[in-house]
Amino acid sequence: MQSLRDKKRLTNIFQLYNLKGEPTANLETAFRRAAATNKVEDLKFLLAQITDINKADATQGKQKTALHWAVINGHVDSVRLLVEAGARWDIPDALRKTAADYAKEKNQDVILELFSIQVNQEDSLISRLQI
Repeated sequence: MQSLRDKKRLTNIFQLYNLKGEPTANLETAFRRAAATNKVEDLKFLLAQITDINKADATQGKQKTALHWAVINGHVDSVRLLVEAGARWDIPDALRKTAADYAKEKNQDVILELFSIQVNQEDSLISRLQI
């Protein structure tokens, strides 16, 4: 159950991004827009509200995740938060590009390093589970 304070914050976020209509779709859209605009505090709040941080937008020709948008706009803080929350960098968008592809194209070495750390942690976990 959401508190009154949380409901007010959601209303403010929806107004910020000019979102109207169905609340679940608004949450997902607001989440991607917060990533695209580097609104880290909104991202943190919305992370607790959404069910799938890797869900892509349904816009034909885009189909980008929040991580795609954060990378495309070079928002390291948003990328770091999303990666730490479990966002996957290997999901292709409508152009068949992953967040890692965009980071390579834009020479975003810090972001590529964040992806590398995530891969190393996953590999370490897999190797521990195979013991």
